[in-house]
Amino acid sequence: MLHDEAAVVAGRMAGQGVVVGWWCFEAMPHCFALMLDHLRASGRCFEEWAAWARGCVEGGGVVEGRGSRGWFVEAGMGDKREVDVGGLGGEVGVGGFEEVLGRMREARGRRARGEEGEMKALPKL
Repeated sequence: MLHDEAAVVAGRMAGQGVVVGWWCFEAMPHCFALMLDHLRASGRCFEEWAAWARGCVEGGGVVEGRGSRGWFVEAGMGDKREVDVGGLGGEVGVGGFEEVLGRMREARGRRARGEEGEMKALPKL
């Protein structure tokens, strides 16, 4: 779900004129580059972050008059293709804002009812 949420937020921000840099590394868990630094994808992720940061500081990056940019990095060989940040929902199979919001509410309801077991360990006030 974190991927879906990030894609929807990035797409909505870009749609409202905010300049966004967005990367999706296929089949990688949240914070993978920090925890699995031995993977080729982790090195690629750090390279992408560094290039973005350099561009922001030195000019010519995602914020320097080029508008929002997004990339999908495939698992395996790491082929990278550019995606339309403003249309992220449909482009990467996430769905629109209302669809993702509905799925988030459903998941929250399942956890609250104890159907997934996660809420059982949490104190109930």
